[in-house]
Amino acid sequence: MQTREDQKNARCYPLQGIKILDLSTQVPGPYCSMLLADLGAEVIKIENTDGGDQTRLLPYLFNSVNRNKKCIALNLKSSEATEIFYKLAEKTDVILEGFRPGVCKKLNIDYDAIKKINSQIIYCSITGYGQDGPYKDKPGHDINYLGYAGLLSLESDLSTYSKMPPLPLADLAGSTFAAISILTALISRDKTGVGQYIDVSMTASVFSLIGASISAGLQGQNGSESLYIPHYGLFQTRDGKFLTLGVVHEEHFWQKLCSVVDMGDLAGLDLFNRIAKKEEISKLIREKIVG
Repeated sequence: MQTREDQKNARCYPLQGIKILDLSTQVPGPYCSMLLADLGAEVIKIENTDGGDQTRLLPYLFNSVNRNKKCIALNLKSSEATEIFYKLAEKTDVILEGFRPGVCKKLNIDYDAIKKINSQIIYCSITGYGQDGPYKDKPGHDINYLGYAGLLSLESDLSTYSKMPPLPLADLAGSTFAAISILTALISRDKTGVGQYIDVSMTASVFSLIGASISAGLQGQNGSESLYIPHYGLFQTRDGKFLTLGVVHEEHFWQKLCSVVDMGDLAGLDLFNRIAKKEEISKLIREKIVG
């Protein structure tokens, strides 16, 4: 019989009792297993014996995506380490890996090898371009996946990407889609008793996000290469602080802005005509905010 405390813990930690072996490194993969660990899963992070995860050189980054995990070091090129991995995999629910396609097969720890000892295993691979296709063996990092997915083309001034982006969007997108896929596979396994293999491409994950881009939709309708919404963004005030202005396509938000900032004849323009006069509107807003 469950106590009230047991019921409370079940609500707070829905993945309690789920065990995950995480072979991934850096951000893609570790961010995924961190999300699952936050939901109560037991995550064992398996690192190499030569310094471990590369992000240990950046403690802030390592700690930010590896909380709530246990860590062990294994040299998976040795037969002894492989046997240890097999014993762990026998009682594991999920294996997560981020090697290039074919690496796990060479190490004899791929999905086909593991499902022989654990038929209910859920095995998830996160890679830049997926397990097959012409780009599968290409090396890459976050910025490369953003480029191939087409996200960078939404920015009219590509020079803004000459520096490191503030967030590794492709890494985070791939990890998030992997977490959703793993949760779905766990539900499916509860119903069917069968595990499965999950192939997550970071490039495909970013491509999926582009569908939610307001900028992409407006480009399709307006055809402008240099397209942005002039009343949506950061505006610096006289005291040097910044104001975030969140007026997008909603006409009532635009009219409220115009009631505070006198936009003159520009107040009667619809969204696409406001975009056409973006420089004029942006300049006027900045002048009004600075005062």
